[in-house]
Amino acid sequence: MAVNAWGITALVFCGALFLGAATRHLWDQPPAPEVLALAAPHCSQSSAVSATTSEPFSIAVQAQAAALPADLEQKIALGADAAYAQWREWLGEEALLHSRINIRFVGDDKQFREIYGKPSAEDWTTTGFYRMRSNEALILYTPKYRSTALGNAFHEVSHLVTASHLGATPPWLNEGLAEYYETLDVVDNGVRFAHNPLHIQLLRRQGPVSISDMTALSRKEWMQQDAQRRYASAWSFITFMLQSQDGRRTLQRVVQQAYMERCDARADLRESLRNYPGGLQSLQDDWFYWLEHQLSVLPAKTKAQAL
Repeated sequence: MAVNAWGITALVFCGALFLGAATRHLWDQPPAPEVLALAAPHCSQSSAVSATTSEPFSIAVQAQAAALPADLEQKIALGADAAYAQWREWLGEEALLHSRINIRFVGDDKQFREIYGKPSAEDWTTTGFYRMRSNEALILYTPKYRSTALGNAFHEVSHLVTASHLGATPPWLNEGLAEYYETLDVVDNGVRFAHNPLHIQLLRRQGPVSISDMTALSRKEWMQQDAQRRYASAWSFITFMLQSQDGRRTLQRVVQQAYMERCDARADLRESLRNYPGGLQSLQDDWFYWLEHQLSVLPAKTKAQAL
């Protein structure tokens, strides 16, 4: 372990595929042949991806003004393994890109706000973010947020891997996947996914956003008023999709469409959602049924919204 002049400790890991408990969430059918044969160039040159190594990813973990637990880096590597297991199922081995995952844990709130670019911000709520220009995830690691730091790291790793393979994606998919991976828990040498109690409480109070509304939002619209309800809805939607056979198949088609059209900023991924058996109405009905019977969320107030 090396410490530079700024007191930043850096540790580097290379990931190998870890299946473990994560395979319970994967669809065991092979990717479509046309996905394996994709040869379209990546749409942008980025330090985040490389095809020069057989390893699926590498991780560089830094600590700034913070002392990290000895097992934190290994937990992040196991979580990244689980994420790559899912992407391998979606796209196949030939389409996977090596991702360089850089994560910096910052133990000083003022320093974190300065790095974010808002040193005097009030009502501060951001505890993690990803910077494309430096290919780095920043995680707030003050005593108040240490218990959520690992989940925040998995959230940002999901964003990095999604961006590496798909480029820009609509927020319902990008944030839904990140919120799903934020609930990943590492136990010994295995991983499992938990429910998000805060999201469940919010959905019980306000109900979910309909599929038609959620999938039509731009990034700017997503972050406006009622954003937390959208995050909760996207988390529950992706979780539902990954826990049902038809949902897994449909989500795989969504990801494959996004991959094949990754150079098209205007790609409409709702086309693949409509391939769900029975179409969008059946997809929403099945999602709402799952919300009611698995999470005790009554989405009746949203059901009346037309698709």
